[in-house]
Amino acid sequence: MKRYVWLVLLASASFVSGQQQGTLGTLYRPGDVTKVVTLQYSDRVNTSILDGIGLVVKRADNLVVITGPQARVDTAVDILHQLDTPAPPRTPLPPPKNIQLTAYLVIASSGAALPQSAPVPKEIEPAVAQVSSMFSYKSFNLLDAIIMRTTDGGGGSVSGQIPGGAYTMNLRRIGISPAEPSGDLFRLAGYKLELRQGNGNDNIVAIGSDVDVKDGQKAVVGKANFDRSSDARALIVILTAKVVE
Repeated sequence: MKRYVWLVLLASASFVSGQQQGTLGTLYRPGDVTKVVTLQYSDRVNTSILDGIGLVVKRADNLVVITGPQARVDTAVDILHQLDTPAPPRTPLPPPKNIQLTAYLVIASSGAALPQSAPVPKEIEPAVAQVSSMFSYKSFNLLDAIIMRTTDGGGGSVSGQIPGGAYTMNLRRIGISPAEPSGDLFRLAGYKLELRQGNGNDNIVAIGSDVDVKDGQKAVVGKANFDRSSDARALIVILTAKVVE
C-alpha cells in the first residue's frame, strides 16, 4: 500500500513539473525575439489586431513590445507600421449660403389708399392680383419693404420705423432645399411680422406662419385686419427670398 502511494506521488510531481515547463515553453520559446515599436499616431492603432497569432504583445501608451518567432514578429511590426498613419485630412465644409429675405407690406383697403403709401411694385403685382381675386378690396398700396439678411440654417430679427408706425420681423430658421427644375426652395420656420400703427397698442397686427418660398416666387404669407370688427383695411405680407453673395 505504501509503495503504491509513493508511485502516485511521483507521477503527480512529474505531471506538475511537465506542466510548468510547457507553460514556460509557450511564453519563452527558443529562438523567440523581442521588438519594440514606437507609435507616432497611437490613437489610430488598435493592437488587438495582433491577437491570436502566437505572439506576446504588451502595450504602454505609444510603446508596443512584441515577443515571438522572428517571422511573426516582423509581420506584426509591418502591420503596426501600416496602421500608424495620420488621419486623412477632413474636407472643409463649404460656408453657408447667404440669403436675402424681402417682406413687402401691402395695405389692402375698401376705400382710398393711405396717404403715406406708394403704388404696388411691378414685381409683386401677380401676388396682389391673386389676393384681389379673393377679396373685394378697391386699392392695394405698398406701405414699405423690409429686408433681412441671414444664412442657410440660420434665423434673425429686424425692427424699425415705417411711415405711421413701427415693425418687428422675426425668423426662427430658414433652410434651402434643392428643388429640381425650378431652383432652390426656401423653407421658413417660425416667421412672424408684427406691425404697430400710431402710438397705442390697439392698432397692432401680426402675421406669422411656416412658409415655403421658391426661388423667384412672390409668396403671400397671410392677411390680418387692422380692425377686428371690420374687413375694410388689412395688412398683407408678401415674401421673396434669394441667395446673395
